[in-house]
Amino acid sequence: MVEPPPPPEIDWELVAATKNPLELFELLWQEIDFDDHPLNGNHLPIPVGGLSYPEIETVISYGDSRVIFTLGHYPEILQEKYDKWYGEEGWEDKPENVSEGEDLRQHHMMLVSRHPLEFSPSALAKNPKLHKWSIPAFWFKGELWFWPLNKFFQKMGDVDDFSAESIAGTVEMRYQLALWKERFSPYLPNWSWHLEIDNKIDRTGWYIRAPPESKSLFTIFLGYGWNPEKTAAAATLSTSSAVKGSAKTLEQAIRETPRCAILKEKNLDIHGFLIFERAPLGELDRPDEAQENELDVVRTELMCGPRGSLTALARTEGAEDDWAQKGEKIQLSLPGQIELWPPSLKQWPLLMARSDVGLDSAELSDWMELVIDELGPTLESLKNAHEN
Repeated sequence: MVEPPPPPEIDWELVAATKNPLELFELLWQEIDFDDHPLNGNHLPIPVGGLSYPEIETVISYGDSRVIFTLGHYPEILQEKYDKWYGEEGWEDKPENVSEGEDLRQHHMMLVSRHPLEFSPSALAKNPKLHKWSIPAFWFKGELWFWPLNKFFQKMGDVDDFSAESIAGTVEMRYQLALWKERFSPYLPNWSWHLEIDNKIDRTGWYIRAPPESKSLFTIFLGYGWNPEKTAAAATLSTSSAVKGSAKTLEQAIRETPRCAILKEKNLDIHGFLIFERAPLGELDRPDEAQENELDVVRTELMCGPRGSLTALARTEGAEDDWAQKGEKIQLSLPGQIELWPPSLKQWPLLMARSDVGLDSAELSDWMELVIDELGPTLESLKNAHEN
């Protein structure tokens, strides 16, 4: 393998003076799943405590007081040729023994590539801070990016040399996810979008959190879903290149199979998947979100009460005003399988929607729009709950 040429020296004054640093930070922040956010600080794509540009040889680092994104190309970023991290006193030498959980949440190594890649489990095991998807270089052109980094990545090596294992391109999937964000962001003003790559075995897509001013943890998932329980799927995945030659459970097989490979499996019944959910009382990801959790309990009671917007949907199917206490899901007479889940089930979702299988991109987007339109009054009531 031919080693790529070394990157040029970085003009840090130009980096710091870029006219679009907030756009860049937002782009990188949305790559990180909610579960991988640092335990302190909010979920907003707005830098906390200002942006920092630590001068680290061979890579470009960019972050705020919560997180550091380290951008680079193969092989530097995979070999982790840097020794700085964001500590309590700011940028400092990285200690030899760092708390694993804290380190993983505060640091995200983002490989920028000509062709987006999804990394194999063994690649991630070698460097657990490596982001699971590479970022396509074409995202960093024009107004969003800036001259020093464009010049930096022009010298980028051919990362495809690293694809000796089960690594597959994610171009098509990333393109579709980006289109959905562009189309549906106007429906969800000020909501924050974050990619969910493989933390769940039955989906890949966007988790979209209610605006911070709403003091709410209500969340929408919007993306692809599949049926992880199908016997045919288990047989297919158990012989995939990611897990071939070893005995794997179905869950292990799915987790270790690249998502772009899963989406090409006809036996998995790939479909559009949309969830509207909140956490039941006391079920918290972070202890500092207890107040929002309590407010969401009240909002849920209003949405599912006699005058609530979800009750209005339930009535269209003949449900009584006390449907929320009966513990029975209500199927809406709409394309696909769209169900209202009463809070008496003590589950997170209040609406669970799956499209028909086999829809093309345009049909899938139209179906998602239909579901979001049905949620319109509920989303409005969520906003108004804070205003009132």
